[in-house]
Amino acid sequence: ELIMGNSLIESGTFLAILFGQILGTAVAGIPPHIVGIMVVAVAAAGTVTSLFMPSVPAKDPAARLEPNIAKGTWVLLKETFAQRELYAAIIGISWFWFVGSVYTTQLPTFTQIHLGGNDNVFNLMLALFSVGIAAGSVLCAKVSHQRLHLGLVAVGALGLTASGLLLVWLTHGQRFTELQGLGWFLSQANAYPVILTMVAIGFFGGFFSVPLYTWLQTASSDAFRAHAVAANNIVNGLFMVTAALLSAALLWLFDSITLLYLVVAVGNLPLIAYLIKLEPQFLSDLKGYLKK
Repeated sequence: ELIMGNSLIESGTFLAILFGQILGTAVAGIPPHIVGIMVVAVAAAGTVTSLFMPSVPAKDPAARLEPNIAKGTWVLLKETFAQRELYAAIIGISWFWFVGSVYTTQLPTFTQIHLGGNDNVFNLMLALFSVGIAAGSVLCAKVSHQRLHLGLVAVGALGLTASGLLLVWLTHGQRFTELQGLGWFLSQANAYPVILTMVAIGFFGGFFSVPLYTWLQTASSDAFRAHAVAANNIVNGLFMVTAALLSAALLWLFDSITLLYLVVAVGNLPLIAYLIKLEPQFLSDLKGYLKK
């Protein structure tokens, strides 16, 4: 059940991001105090929702909190990374968030410069990306047949590379200065190839991430699982900060979002090669799955 559960969480996460982005765009022009009230209302709704989570007994009741946050974080990461499978899963998941943050944070500017689209076109691109992740996550769970297949991570990485390169190829020569609406964008010759490519990027992202999340949970012991998830969240954050710094540096040096997208697309290849080196099961699982 973990595979389908992770696919639903992944789908829900990105659909929530999509609706949040659309809502944020819609309320951008209203008075700030109303926006503030809406933000607090969303936070309150999340708090109320958390009250319905089932109570789970502690797996390690003797565990003590470390008051020194820096020391506690260092010890947590050290203990987690000492376990090879957990380390490999966390690096893979963090790369997924690295890629996702690069695509989503640069998407508004990319839509304006390389597609000539306004906020409505941006919302469409974000919707395609989010729906693609949702579809890829659920389909990954379906084709897994309730078994963990790490080989699907390799399929996701190769798909991310191919679709990322295709997006760069479709848009690298285009630069617009005036923004047009959704109707104009859909009338363009390369609109539908771009649409399919955005869906594909999200789709293969879902394929890439769901087995890794499941592996993280099954490879950790009952007593250490919460620690592994916490360590994963920390490293995810570090990778997203690194993505922001790399994006800023490349854009400052070359002023090209397509170059940034190219770097990310090609970067999937050394990443999956590194994961295969850490855990050969990625490759053996893929061969076994393809034979079936």
